[in-house]
Amino acid sequence: MAHRYYYLIAYLPHLKFGEPISISSKDFLAECGKWLSEGDMGQIAALDMDDLDTSVSDPEVIREYKGFLHNQRQQLASVRESRKHAGHPKLQEPLDKVFGADNPLRMERILERLRWDFVEDLEADYDFDMRFLAAYFIKLQINERLNRFDEQKATGIFDSLCEVVYE
Repeated sequence: MAHRYYYLIAYLPHLKFGEPISISSKDFLAECGKWLSEGDMGQIAALDMDDLDTSVSDPEVIREYKGFLHNQRQQLASVRESRKHAGHPKLQEPLDKVFGADNPLRMERILERLRWDFVEDLEADYDFDMRFLAAYFIKLQINERLNRFDEQKATGIFDSLCEVVYE
């Protein structure tokens, strides 16, 4: 029978997409270390939201997420490749929103939102187990990535690289 982690999960702060987070990945893992079995802790500590390699020992939620991420990346690559050669391919939802964004930062936010929504759907039937903790950790990593984006700094760098000097 799967372990249940009622107290740990009840302790965790609620995560909302793109909002500042009150717990870091490091703090999350430290707290998990107090409650999880050694095997479960090993699975959680090994989670990386961008890693596509799957293992039979991965929790089901991780295998499903990695499959989704793999498919998403394949679709993005396919669209980019066809744009190089054929012009403007017909885009399927939700990729039309990604490629319809007016700058790369907005494209990244849309992609992260799609990933977030997929993970939220996976955790909908959680019952205080590893499935919830794995989904929570992925969402935490997504929010940490989003919080590292600095639009003003990026715009300044972009402008300085694209600046034309006329003499």
